Amino acid sequence: MQLDVNDHPEDLSLGADDDVEIELDSGVDDQIVGKIELCLVGRLLTGKPINFNAMRSRLAEIWRPVKGIHIKDLHPNLFLFLFFHSRDLQRVIDGGLWFFYNCPLVFKRL
Repeated sequence: MQLDVNDHPEDLSLGADDDVEIELDSGVDDQIVGKIELCLVGRLLTGKPINFNAMRSRLAEIWRPVKGIHIKDLHPNLFLFLFFHSRDLQRVIDGGLWFFYNCPLVFKRL
């Protein structure tokens, strides 16, 4: 049975248990100190590899955050989204279900 993400988007999750341990390199650690409330972890729900640079460019173009965004590739199809203003973050969260090449992108706030 195939899940229709439009019927029950609240049933989507990052993974089987949603407990994801994330190790960040020092450059990202320095950026998120004191800004963890402005971070999302997101996963593209696909088994196929994606072009990270294309995804990063396209989402930044669509979301157009006023204060900017940093997107870090953490693991295949798992990403850290660091916003630099709470309004930009909230607009993305409130914007509905997001897709990249027909693959749903689900978030979890840190």
